[in-house]
Amino acid sequence: MQTYSFSVKEGKFSNAPVTSLLPDLAAAQKEAIGLCADLMPDVLREAQINCNWQIEVTDQSGNPVYRLRLVAEPLA
Repeated sequence: MQTYSFSVKEGKFSNAPVTSLLPDLAAAQKEAIGLCADLMPDVLREAQINCNWQIEVTDQSGNPVYRLRLVAEPLA
């Protein structure tokens, strides 16, 4: 088992990292996707024109290993 940390960056859903013991990176990615699915309805209701919302997963050394992002940006 390895320790992975999950942190939400941007907006009111930002948090201090939450850690979990998981068997591997694939399990950590699934956990991040599940967290994203749970939060997304509220995140989208609160999204601003120029948002860069993300969940970042880091390994036990603090190195980023996976990231999910929602970016909203005007193109004109």
